[in-house]
Amino acid sequence: MEKRTPAPQQFIQFEEEETIDIKGFLFRLLGIWKWILLSVFVCLAVAFLVNRYQTPKYQVKGSLLIDEDQQDMSAAVMEELDFFASSVNIENEIAILKSYSLTRAVVDSLALFVTIEKLGNVRDSELYGPDVPLLVAFAERPADHQPITLLAKVNEDLTLTLKGGPKALGDQEEITYQPGEPLTTEELTLSIRLNPETNWQEQIGTTFRIKIQNTEEFTKELQENITIASLNKDASIVEIKQEAAQAKKAQDIIATLMNLYIHRELELKMETATKTIAFIDDQLTDIQDALYSAEMQLENFRSDNKILDISQEGVAIYTRLQELEKEAANTDLQLSYYEYLLNYLNTTNPTGSVVSPSTAGISDASLNSLVLQLNELENQLILAESSASEINPQVKQLKAQIQAVLKAMRENVRNLRNTTNILKEDLQLQIEDTERELNRLPASERQLLNIQRRFNLNDDLYVYLQQKRAESGIAKASAVASSKIIDPPLVYEQTQPKKLLNYALGIFFGGFIPIVVLILRDYFVTSVQSAQEIEKKTDLPLLTTIGLSHHDTELVMAEKPRSVVAEGFRTLRASLTFLTEKPIQTIMLTSFGSGDGKTFNSINTAIMMAKTGKKTILLGLDMRKPKIFDSFGVSNDVGASNVLVGNKNLKEVIHHTSVENLDFISSGPVPPNPNELILREAFADMMATLKDRYDCIIIDSPPVGLVSEGFELAKHADCVLFVVRHQKTPKIALNHVEKLREKQLLHNMGIVYNGIDFKKGSRRYGYGYGSYGYGSYGYGGYGSGYYQE
Repeated sequence: MEKRTPAPQQFIQFEEEETIDIKGFLFRLLGIWKWILLSVFVCLAVAFLVNRYQTPKYQVKGSLLIDEDQQDMSAAVMEELDFFASSVNIENEIAILKSYSLTRAVVDSLALFVTIEKLGNVRDSELYGPDVPLLVAFAERPADHQPITLLAKVNEDLTLTLKGGPKALGDQEEITYQPGEPLTTEELTLSIRLNPETNWQEQIGTTFRIKIQNTEEFTKELQENITIASLNKDASIVEIKQEAAQAKKAQDIIATLMNLYIHRELELKMETATKTIAFIDDQLTDIQDALYSAEMQLENFRSDNKILDISQEGVAIYTRLQELEKEAANTDLQLSYYEYLLNYLNTTNPTGSVVSPSTAGISDASLNSLVLQLNELENQLILAESSASEINPQVKQLKAQIQAVLKAMRENVRNLRNTTNILKEDLQLQIEDTERELNRLPASERQLLNIQRRFNLNDDLYVYLQQKRAESGIAKASAVASSKIIDPPLVYEQTQPKKLLNYALGIFFGGFIPIVVLILRDYFVTSVQSAQEIEKKTDLPLLTTIGLSHHDTELVMAEKPRSVVAEGFRTLRASLTFLTEKPIQTIMLTSFGSGDGKTFNSINTAIMMAKTGKKTILLGLDMRKPKIFDSFGVSNDVGASNVLVGNKNLKEVIHHTSVENLDFISSGPVPPNPNELILREAFADMMATLKDRYDCIIIDSPPVGLVSEGFELAKHADCVLFVVRHQKTPKIALNHVEKLREKQLLHNMGIVYNGIDFKKGSRRYGYGYGSYGYGSYGYGGYGSGYYQE
């Protein structure tokens, strides 16, 4: 007889296809409706607790108009003096409102760095305004310091028990404090008083938390918490918003921020007018003294010399001389302004706005432009430094621009001063020539003209400066802020908790969580869960579905013939007639691994065939892990392995059963080389003999997913039944059996779907997936994702 060679071993890596059975999934959702309902109830309970115990927060909003083109009653005067010539940039104004310096002023003004909280059983609540029971005062305004937290419990005698860390109370962790007394920490000296408006009898035993925060850090947090934005790109109205647990506190913060911004704007607008008035006052002091002296001299001369009028020639000379001296006086005023400007420009760090050149009668367009540019850059630098450090690129750029403007102004002013000095020298020569003409007049008339000339000159200059001072005073008095509060801060809505949204989310997540759990469980489940999976993953016919046996015997077909399990085997018998057109005598049952129910199905298939009147024999050829002998209550001392090694004959190993027409041969003692025994001629001879003696042969073979004996046994079978166990056989087994069909390693294959628990009516049944075999001859697991063919 031809020597048989073992089937080649092949390693195949499986790639599992992921498909979605929407209809099946919906039915499974109906199966867990109780869990979905419980999940919705739990999530709604969580939403209720959140709504009840979450600290409420409110949105407070106010709006501010920044008028870019405001005109008032002194517009003509201010335009002439260039006090408010620069235009307003909305983005710059928003940046000023957001600046650290302005926010710090709000924090200091309202003492926001001190907060008082009332401790509760579930949540703590912040107290503000008239509701604050404890009033904290400081010996001096606190500088930046480390945060301090104190717990203050109200005692029956209205003293306070204070608890705090070492930095708060020195070396003590708890002290009894008399309200109003000084309390010294490492960095602060403060006192805590009781608010007389509070009903302290109701507060006995209550604990309050006093938090003294770092002012700088708190200011930065407040900056982040306040939102300032323009309503739209074409509007000059900005909206200021804050979300806070204390609505009244947020209202005070926004209102104070608006008022401080408006006050700052007024101060900047009046600064130039104030400096202009101071400059004019300095000039008026000297001119007023000279005017008074000339007036007294003129009066005395006329009284002493009885001269009341001057000749026509003297009047002409006087008029010409007066005009020259008036022009010379204007050049002196301009030179005084240039000296003032150079002194300002030569200071180490010139700051503040500059007096307008028009105040001194200077109309040089270049100088006016540089002064306006300098004032604008100074304002931008103040804004940038209020919200950025020295190393900020914007601050560096602005400082560089200011230095460039200062350099240009110094050069421009020096040139203008030199030009004015030349003009003054020319005027002086003309005055000297005119004075020589004046000297030809009679002495008394000449003397009177000189006195009259000095008086008129000082008088004209005095009137001019007084006029300019009056204009500056009007500008200062009529200066109004271009910003106005449109809407004071109001509470618009409660932002937290959003009750309806929380309940809606509770319903959503209540239904969503079980669905996700179900999807994830299916995703990570590696075993076969339904007959639909089998039909999708392989083209092999599904012959029958065998129910999970709850009986205490494996001989269900013999002892429980009316059971659901027995009915599944009858269906198998009918399906076998359609599996192949040839008569079926030898049926082999195999599986992918241990625990799939292969032996159980082999036994009951054999009983089923015997009950049809066919003489049937069951062969236990799973020599690595034999089981059949236990089901029939015999020992495994002798069996097929004895026949194959030649120490027993076939008759000696055949066992008769109580089931009519059914015999069986157990596997016998476990051999060291089961595969080699199957390949011997003795096995082919045994199968030939059995086929002659029996109408039907049922072979219980080893799992083909783990060892190769099954492929050799299948060569002697007319058909192969591959047992797949519900929720036990891995999905890769279906890929494996499909590969076997494609490669034609097993012929006339069909699938038996085993282990469906019809009593439970759900898809979650079965047992754990154990190992298979013994020692070095056992079968490996499926962890690697490969199988041997």
